[in-house]
Amino acid sequence: MKIDDMITEKRKNPEFNSTYEAEGEKLATAVALYHKRIHDLTQSESAERTDNDTSDHWED
Repeated sequence: MKIDDMITEKRKNPEFNSTYEAEGEKLATAVALYHKRIHDLTQSESAERTDNDTSDHWED
């Protein structure tokens, strides 16, 4: 069975589908932040713009 077919089948389950979509949104956000950061923002600048404290997570 191909992975796409397996995912299509699993997504028929509402609980799985909800989690699948939420994780997809998280991934899309993470990728967008990554691309933005490598272009022009430091971690601190990103945190300031999103009102997040990153002191527990990363250092510049």
